[in-house]
Parts: sequence; C-alpha cells; structure tokens
Amino acid sequence: MITHNTVLDLTLLTYTAFLTYYTINKRRNNQTHTIDKYFTAVLTPYILLISLTSATIATQQTVTTSFTLTATALTALTMTITRLKDQKKAYITETTIGLTAFTILLTQIKPGLNPLIFLQMTGLTTAAFLPVYILHFILEKNKTGLYLFPIYTHFLDAGSTVIALQKGLQESRTLAQIFIRNMGEYGVFVMKALIIIPITLYIEEKVKGEISREVLFMIGVYGLVLGLRNYFLVLS
Repeated sequence: MITHNTVLDLTLLTYTAFLTYYTINKRRNNQTHTIDKYFTAVLTPYILLISLTSATIATQQTVTTSFTLTATALTALTMTITRLKDQKKAYITETTIGLTAFTILLTQIKPGLNPLIFLQMTGLTTAAFLPVYILHFILEKNKTGLYLFPIYTHFLDAGSTVIALQKGLQESRTLAQIFIRNMGEYGVFVMKALIIIPITLYIEEKVKGEISREVLFMIGVYGLVLGLRNYFLVLS
C-alpha cells in the first residue's frame, strides 16, 4: 500500500534527482563553477537537511515546513551552482543557504541528538567495511578507489538500520525484511554487500571519465542520506 508519506518521500527524491541531472548538464556546457574537493563539505548541510526531512515525513512531524524548506534550499543550491561562476562567492552562498535552512529545521523539530548512538552506528559500519577496504588494496590496486565511498555510505545505511531495529523500529523495505527474517538484523549488511559492491565495481570498470565519478558520488550521497535518516528516526 502506497501511503501519503511514501509519496512525499518519493517526490523529494525525484525532485533532488531532477536538480542533480540539471546541474550535471549545465556542468557539461561549462555553465557552472568548478566543483572540487571542497564541494563535499559544502553539500553536508543539504545532506543533513534531506535526511532530517525524510525522517520528519516518516514520523509526520512538521512535514509541510520541512518539505518546503528543503525543496527551497535545494533549488537555491542548484541556481547558485549553475549561475554563479565566482568560486569563492558560490561556496559562501551555498554554505550559508544550507546551514541556515538546516538550523531553521532543527529549531522547529529540536531532536535530542545522541552522539553515542551515532558512534555505535559508525563503529558498526566501519567494522563491516574494513574487510572490503583491505581487499581493495590487496586485489584492486589499479582502481581509483572511488567505488569505496558509496560502499561505505550504504553500509552506513545498513549499520543505522541495525541500530534502529535494536531500538524497536521496523524495517519497511520488502527485500531487507527477507534478509532480516532469514539471517537476523545483520542480514541487512549481506543484502547491501550483494547489491552495492557489484554495481559500484561495474561503474568503476565500465563507465569512463567524469560520468563514473558523478554516478558513484550520487550513489554514495544517497546512501549517506539513508543512513542519517535512520539516525534521526532513532532520535525521534
């Protein structure tokens, strides 16, 4: 059954994907400022904003406010990336918009942030990711390692799911439910490994140039959004 919450979540995801596609096209036409290693830091408040908004939709808290605020901030981010070519001004503007929007949403919801839960989540994720990281250096020395970012973030989603299940929350994804039912809560890691590792390795090997970097980055950001969403759900 498709609920109102599911529709809103899908709408937010679709709109974000559309803005990302628009930005990538503008980049190819050189109608945007250069995106370098600092851009990930600039994106951080937006990732947090999307994650928190998705959690508010799931728990039906200030849904209209959070959805409107996030959509507006993402639109402003896209317009800044594609229209403001001065690198310094662009980064200052983007960071200001993201931090302001996230701060406003935090003041509306006031979640009780718990560092211990976050440490448990990241610790579990890192422990599961470590064998993949070691194998990368043993077997994949010729690869760039870009595929490791989406693997880690989707393992973060798995780790946060385990913590959420231990706190009494329910898993809504059908495939994940199958793995949990047959392998226990840690079966989520097996599911993620079977899906995300082959996909990211294929993109690393078969997709060339900037497209590979962009796709792997987007997959990684999506995993990060899912993991942080679970964290905020645990706190709610």
